Amino acid sequence: MTSRLYPAMQKFYSALSSLDKFRTEKSFFENISSLDTFFSEFRNITFVLQKSLAHTEDISIYEKLRSKHLSDSKWFIKKRNETIKQQPFPLVKEIELTIYFPEQSFKVSTMQVTVENDINMSTLIDQFEQLFTEINPIEVFFSAEFSFYESGSDLDIYNEISTGISKMKSFLEDMKSKLKENCKLCDEIEKEIKRFNFSSIPRDMFLIEDYVYYSQKHEFERAARLAIVLGEHKATLPRMSLEVFCNGVFKDIGDTAFEKFIIMHVGLGISDLMPAIMIIYQDDTYELDAFNSDIKTTVYRKINETASKIANEDVREVFWMQTYIGYPLSSNALITPATERAKFAEQEFLTFMKVDNELKEEEIAFDVKHIKCMNYIANQFKHSLEKKLNLGKNNMLPILKAFEDKQRASESDESV
Repeated sequence: MTSRLYPAMQKFYSALSSLDKFRTEKSFFENISSLDTFFSEFRNITFVLQKSLAHTEDISIYEKLRSKHLSDSKWFIKKRNETIKQQPFPLVKEIELTIYFPEQSFKVSTMQVTVENDINMSTLIDQFEQLFTEINPIEVFFSAEFSFYESGSDLDIYNEISTGISKMKSFLEDMKSKLKENCKLCDEIEKEIKRFNFSSIPRDMFLIEDYVYYSQKHEFERAARLAIVLGEHKATLPRMSLEVFCNGVFKDIGDTAFEKFIIMHVGLGISDLMPAIMIIYQDDTYELDAFNSDIKTTVYRKINETASKIANEDVREVFWMQTYIGYPLSSNALITPATERAKFAEQEFLTFMKVDNELKEEEIAFDVKHIKCMNYIANQFKHSLEKKLNLGKNNMLPILKAFEDKQRASESDESV
């Protein structure tokens, strides 16, 4: 018997396939085409499923689950009707440029463009060439964050579409469970659907590009980035109970969450680890982000994003791990672009830092030459866990300042 669910799954695949072609660097013509096709195919999912179940007793299941999962999908219906019958999607792209230093960041430009006045990144960066050269004669670290809107609206279409896809996926999963069909095609296409980027990669990987500008060469380079994503949460570890972390694999190792964070990394016995940041909230939940990049901009951006979370959310502690490279004072390392400094390296230290909302600091560093030696690691724990930041002081300044500002604001409120 032909599966009644498969036609809807195929339409879901087609919708996501068209959306997967959407890219920040592509032209408006290409991206508008992706969106127009997406809205059409996304709306057709329920059309074909309703037709498959018409005049059967299972139509009531469809109606019940549609009400449960898709009752607030009027925006998608409206966009489908408009893009098919009236006009292409009126896309607006916003580009925000931010320059990063080890200890701070500042925004230099925010602009909105449409299909009529689009600008490519090379042209945009050329406009800031003089500013970049004045800031640093060697290199400037900056990012471009993209946001997309519908003309005349401040609705973030990335968030809206992501939410809609998640609800449609839950709807189809429930339908599959209720219909109880043995559908090999559905199983196969489900596997293919999981491979689409829009539904699986973190927001910043999709909408933010990190760059470095080499002032002497008058060239810029875009970062090659990696992110560890577990499951379907678009994160290394999504926000969850801290008890899961403290009483899980590391239950009997380490007395504090910070010590467990250290052990989970050094216990691997390898030095080539991705930088990682762990945020603990006042409600005893945490989240973990592990990533990598071939330029420093990504590290600086992640730290500043964490500082923004401290300002806007109830953050209690922040743990940070990365490798620092030691150079001889007599070398030319400091006047050499960061990507070329490895040739000057004398030592590498796998370093762990902590700052909390009481402005308490901790840091410990491990010489990567001895990272496989358990006796060395145990000795470092016993004698080298400092109650202040050292190697990571500059990098952690945005986080320290965010906690200081939060504390100052709280004290001000209490005195009123």
